[in-house]
Amino acid sequence: MVKGTGARHLFLWIVLVLLGLGCGASRNVPELLTLTELAPRVVGPTDRVDIHGRDLPVGSVGDAVVTLRGALYRPGEAPQLEREITIPAARVERDRVSFEMTDALLEQLTGLGDEAKHTTFRGTVEVSLPGAKSSIPVLGTLKSEIVLDVLPRAPSKRHQEAADARTAHAQTFFGWTLEQEPGAAGLVVRDVKPGGPAALAGVAPGDVVATFHGVTALAPSDVVPSGLEGSLSATVLRGDQTLDVTLDARGFRGEVEAGLIEGVVILATLLLLLLAFGTRLGAGLSWFGHRMREELHRHRTPGGGLVAALLRAAISDVRHGAGAPVAGLAGIAPFVVAAGMTLSFASLPAVELSRRAELDLGILYLLSVTALLSMGLVTGGFSTTRSIIGRRLRAVVEVIVCELPAACALAAVVVTTGSLRVRDVVFAQVGGGGTWLEVGSWPWAWNALKSPQLFVLFVLFFVTALVDGAGRREQRSQVGTLAFFFAEWTHVFVMCGLGTIAFLGGYAVPGLSAHDLYAGGWMLALGCAVFLLKCWALTALVLLSRAALPRIRPDILLRIGLRVLLPASLAGVAATFLVVRYPLLPAAERALGLVTMCTVVLLLVLLVGHVVTSLRGARPEDGRLRVRVNPIL
Repeated sequence: MVKGTGARHLFLWIVLVLLGLGCGASRNVPELLTLTELAPRVVGPTDRVDIHGRDLPVGSVGDAVVTLRGALYRPGEAPQLEREITIPAARVERDRVSFEMTDALLEQLTGLGDEAKHTTFRGTVEVSLPGAKSSIPVLGTLKSEIVLDVLPRAPSKRHQEAADARTAHAQTFFGWTLEQEPGAAGLVVRDVKPGGPAALAGVAPGDVVATFHGVTALAPSDVVPSGLEGSLSATVLRGDQTLDVTLDARGFRGEVEAGLIEGVVILATLLLLLLAFGTRLGAGLSWFGHRMREELHRHRTPGGGLVAALLRAAISDVRHGAGAPVAGLAGIAPFVVAAGMTLSFASLPAVELSRRAELDLGILYLLSVTALLSMGLVTGGFSTTRSIIGRRLRAVVEVIVCELPAACALAAVVVTTGSLRVRDVVFAQVGGGGTWLEVGSWPWAWNALKSPQLFVLFVLFFVTALVDGAGRREQRSQVGTLAFFFAEWTHVFVMCGLGTIAFLGGYAVPGLSAHDLYAGGWMLALGCAVFLLKCWALTALVLLSRAALPRIRPDILLRIGLRVLLPASLAGVAATFLVVRYPLLPAAERALGLVTMCTVVLLLVLLVGHVVTSLRGARPEDGRLRVRVNPIL
């Protein structure tokens, strides 16, 4: 019996194995399309790529779908492995399947805007016909590995100069001189410095560099290391021989420099924290923390939370000093405006990511300022001048002076990104590639934390949103007062939205590249959700500052704006222009950005932690948190 049972078990195992092999064989779909080659191998914008074949079906099959699977190699960047790029709506002819290098496809292959680089694709190319009437999928694959070089659009003059500087630095480091020569299959080595990495690798004058770290060497700018690897491979042609050489790149940006940057960042951050808490800035931060504690404590009810206290403190200024009819309507103004602006903010990423239109950052800002100017001109703002004309002109002057720091901040962002388009500004704050911490819009890629001058301009950008129009009032119609209330609060929310776009990465998502946002409806919804979350977090910070600070009247800001704020804003713009015109070394720029981010984050954590901890044990009826005196004075 035991032997019979063992035989039956063995028979069942054999049957299952055969069935598994049969099922595995049935999953191998036969290729019904015969594809021969891809041409041309070097393409640029608007060029057509043809995938040649034999006896391809035409007629009712519709368009084809071309899928590129493989790796993308760019000079000066880490390779992007296991990428898959789908090209829909490829045209099918009897002997070829063709598609064009559209702007969207070019961005997927080469990158965004001025950061785009010559990219070498290495992998497989598959063509499928989803519209073919067949019981099995109709597809075909090019048998050999395909190498496709894609050239980007010409960059701006500033980026081209920076690329030329990196190219010259790379050639000096390797100790060779590379030149383009008509008819050559790469870059000709004119000179080799003895003892350099190129000479130690066996490269000699007269050799031709065909590939460098996976990138086809079409120009000297293609032979630039990424700085992430210790050694790099290159293919060198010497007569009829093909040599694979290995170049030592450890000194280009080695572990010593990386460790030095980390040490500089830590020491500089600690020094800035000591300076912040040991100077008047520390006294000002302490006073601001006491003011936030006082406002939240004053508006906190028994058993209530901090969020409810924040909301009550934020809208308390619109009721301050208003008459009873106006106070009731003014009290709902923030909520009405917030609801409308939420819908507007949600539609902005949808319009951008669906490519329905291209929005302009300058136009959005001018629309907001024009609306506030018009409302101030009609209602007279909150001026106390008795003359109607004088009151309206003073309101216009107050709005213009208050908006000068914000205009300078946006100008610095435009100078940094080189574009006014919302899409370019947002994607300039997105990491291009590398590890998952270098992809997407992480905080260290935001404009607000890239450099000290941009952070100062980011703070000055919201000065106009902190102005309290309820602090001064004159005898005028309640309708005019309420109208200016709505204009003022609309401007506050619009400034938060523009600040999110210009300084906080907009609708870009951390960990996702810019192309991933165009993947479908779910990515679009995710981009809208991230944008709304950033907008409301920034709005909460502005409202908390607005509630905690003393009432900033427009006439006070008018006096200090020309003496302090405008010179500081112009100095920030000038510093930004100088950094863009004369860029720092990559290591110095990276260290400066990290020091800025670490210092700002630590100050915020200490400030928020101190406020929340002190409020957690306080009771609403306790009056010990009253602090009225400014320690700076």
